[in-house]
Amino acid sequence: MSYQNASPVVNPSAKTRLQHSLEQAKDGGGPSIGQWLALPGHALAKTVAPLGQDWVLIDCEHGHIDDHNMYLQISAISSSGVSPVVRIPADEPWMVKRALDAGAHAIMVPMCETKEQAERIVESAKYPSKSYPNGFRGTGAMFAPAAFNLTGRDYLLNANSNVMIFVQIESRKGVENVEEIASVGGIDMLFIGPNDLASSLGYVAFDHATTPEVQQATQRILKATLAAGKYAGHFALDAATAILSAAIVLADVPKITLGLLKVLGSICRESLSRIVSIAMYADISQPPPPLPKPRLDEVQSGISILAPLSRRGHGPGLIILVPDSTPQLTITEGVPSLILKWAEEGYTVVEIQASALTAGADAVASALDALKSHDRCDSHHAVGLIAYGPELWNRVAAELSRFPSIVGAGLYGDSEDIISLSAADIPVVQHLAGASSNNRERTAGVTRYYYPAVSSSEFAIPFQTYFHYNSEGISHSRTLRALKPLMGGPYFDLEAIWEEHTHYEFTDRSMEHTMSTMVQEPYVNHIPTLTGGIGREKLSRFYRDNFIFNNSTDTVNELISRTVGIDRVIDEFMFKFTHNQEVDWLLPGVPPTGLKAEVPFTAVVSIRGDRLHHEHISWDQGTLLKQLGLLPDYLPYPYPVRNGKATESHKRYEYRVPVLGVETAGKLRDKNSVPSNELFGFKIREV
Repeated sequence: MSYQNASPVVNPSAKTRLQHSLEQAKDGGGPSIGQWLALPGHALAKTVAPLGQDWVLIDCEHGHIDDHNMYLQISAISSSGVSPVVRIPADEPWMVKRALDAGAHAIMVPMCETKEQAERIVESAKYPSKSYPNGFRGTGAMFAPAAFNLTGRDYLLNANSNVMIFVQIESRKGVENVEEIASVGGIDMLFIGPNDLASSLGYVAFDHATTPEVQQATQRILKATLAAGKYAGHFALDAATAILSAAIVLADVPKITLGLLKVLGSICRESLSRIVSIAMYADISQPPPPLPKPRLDEVQSGISILAPLSRRGHGPGLIILVPDSTPQLTITEGVPSLILKWAEEGYTVVEIQASALTAGADAVASALDALKSHDRCDSHHAVGLIAYGPELWNRVAAELSRFPSIVGAGLYGDSEDIISLSAADIPVVQHLAGASSNNRERTAGVTRYYYPAVSSSEFAIPFQTYFHYNSEGISHSRTLRALKPLMGGPYFDLEAIWEEHTHYEFTDRSMEHTMSTMVQEPYVNHIPTLTGGIGREKLSRFYRDNFIFNNSTDTVNELISRTVGIDRVIDEFMFKFTHNQEVDWLLPGVPPTGLKAEVPFTAVVSIRGDRLHHEHISWDQGTLLKQLGLLPDYLPYPYPVRNGKATESHKRYEYRVPVLGVETAGKLRDKNSVPSNELFGFKIREV
């Protein structure tokens, strides 16, 4: 017998988010995190999917989920850019078939106990091929390709490589045979079921973490998994167990995934974010992973492609149209070139220069082909396009209907260009230089923003006269808000990224790991004292010499409110500390007073992709000085004071300083803590 698909060329872009996250975990990038879904409902799955995890498991064994709901939930999860994993009720081939034909990116099979059982599971999940000659998965209805964003043919060519198989080791017999099970080709992960494992060994299920025999069995499973070069997973019922599970698995196996049970009523972005961030904190005794080095590949003359520069390392495709001679791998005074900036956002970016557009939309076709074959491009079926100039847009707009994979666009022009801009059959966000009576207009398919502070459509292109940093930043956020929902992301858990950064600042006190959470050239601006740093070198020095080790050991940041946008986190918080050492970033040149203070702060944190870009930090310096006894109640008033119609220049006055102490902290925390408008009674006094 021969096989036509004996050695298919696997399309790298067909890899799932689950596969990418596991590969990243293997390379030291933190665990792959998933949620357990035990209740039916398309809407529930759609709500759970974007909470920040890499995969969602649909539990058809112990959950109340039938085949109909399984199919709906697979569709909801995969359309959110997250991998659906299905735990089937038993190792029956027909159950494997139904889960895979519905589009599962992986199956989990419970209670695997022998090598022969593992081999049978693999055979039922694989199409016949040279690698799997005993595979007997049949070619069924073509529902599965949609969950992978692939054509039917591409799905068939890639399924044996990209559909993963997890087996659960959760019994005494399974542990006794674990080395043989781990040796079976086609098994990707051994997943530890600690509760059933404890029961099979004669212990109460929920006592597995404190039972030596269960922990010894767990270590045997991990050792066998590591020796076989497979991935290991561990189930957790709650946040505390999840953290413990991560610690157990990370101690022995660098390739890990972590399952979290969350059911209706307890699904919560905040709690998941906390678990994710805790599990992902690195060991500061080891150096952090280096920043990725950008590698620009030429597709053809005037067309280049750059892989994502995010920590995730993979992402959807984006095409940018730029003028000729636009700098590519350049960062000047903290401002990156366009292709670098979008790669930092997590996109696989193809840049088309104006000279390549002489062939019209054929250049766009070449760009799409490059994305389709790129191993870091998650999906080439939902691509965005941005034109940095009206002429560039007009060269391709009329022909975009040829490319159904382009789902949305952004463009830059002048306010006078509106009439001459070509129409397109996709949603478009327009950024127009110049004023308008209404700075935002919305029509069918078009959202239009005006930028009165600039006069040229080139205001978003760095390194030239018309570049306007603030207007470009606003337009960038608006473009993200328009395109991400159309492209399915990339989405990152911005709260977890910010909390990871502050964890390294205030808890672990590691300059190197703090900087590892930031883009290549970040900046921090503490506005009241003008402290911080612009660029990696200066900011690293600031963190090392003036910030991380210059905070009191009892420093606490008490969160008051948080707003999360498409690319930033805005916090109101209370900075609480004892001034028992010089805190030069906060009070330059002021010796320690030994007093406690609670200061209202505001942080505007810009996040580019999955790394911090900049921090704008402000606080009430007046109340800080007041609380430390460094600001008197009255100060001299140096100007003449009118008394009726006459100016009494010979008299001396003092004014009551309109600053309060710890009352300001109380007012931020509790609106009713002190009465409002009491300072209206402040007056000057004659001295």
